Amino acid sequence: GYDDCERTERQRKVLVSVFNKLKNSNISILLNIADDILPLVTTNLTSTQILGLVTNIMLMDVSDIETYRIPADGAFTPATIRDMAVLIPDLPKNRELLKEYIGY
Repeated sequence: GYDDCERTERQRKVLVSVFNKLKNSNISILLNIADDILPLVTTNLTSTQILGLVTNIMLMDVSDIETYRIPADGAFTPATIRDMAVLIPDLPKNRELLKEYIGY
């Protein structure tokens, strides 16, 4: 619910702050940091895929990151399923809002 939205907003702020701190680092520093961080991350991406993304970002010279939350405000219904508070996204509406946001 709302608390989860606040939590993910704080997470996005932390990740953007980390990106801004590291964006001008050289690749060897980033690889060393990745070696420390990747064992702590649960994802379906492989380490090779993640390092490939990091390399692509460095090659693109990305200087700023914008964030966007899905499901977007007004595009979900709060519900309780198996005693858990969840958000049920309106998929067509979220698809439309995301396309607008990225200019697709």
